[in-house]
Amino acid sequence: MLALFVIVLVSTVLPASASQIVEVCPNPYGSDNAEYVIVNATSACVLDDGEGKIPINLKGLVIITKNKTAYRLSFSRSADIEFSKSFALSNNGETLQLIENGEVVDEFTYKRAEEGIVYFRTSEGWNFRYQDWTSFPPVEDHV
Repeated sequence: MLALFVIVLVSTVLPASASQIVEVCPNPYGSDNAEYVIVNATSACVLDDGEGKIPINLKGLVIITKNKTAYRLSFSRSADIEFSKSFALSNNGETLQLIENGEVVDEFTYKRAEEGIVYFRTSEGWNFRYQDWTSFPPVEDHV
């Protein structure tokens, strides 16, 4: 009986998984109006770039962009939230923070962003691709 109590006590003390920044495109091809951040939100949180803050009150994958129309035209999918007027992704690099209950739960820093670069989180850490890259495996020709 005591062992069961200890297990239950430990499992209730462990924190739930925090929200994460999972993808950032600070300098899309063409207009910067399509720049975006994707967050996997597990609870209400705030995206902060040091100059502006965006409250996120949705759960799951949340797409936050400068302009919803430009984002849809560039990426053929809908965004959930538009940036606040004081929030913008710098092409010269910056740090983004995700805040839950007043605590920083995730942070992503990038340097000068080449046009079309998309940073994305993997199980091993961060990686990048360009907007026009496909996810298809390379084709080999055996002659």
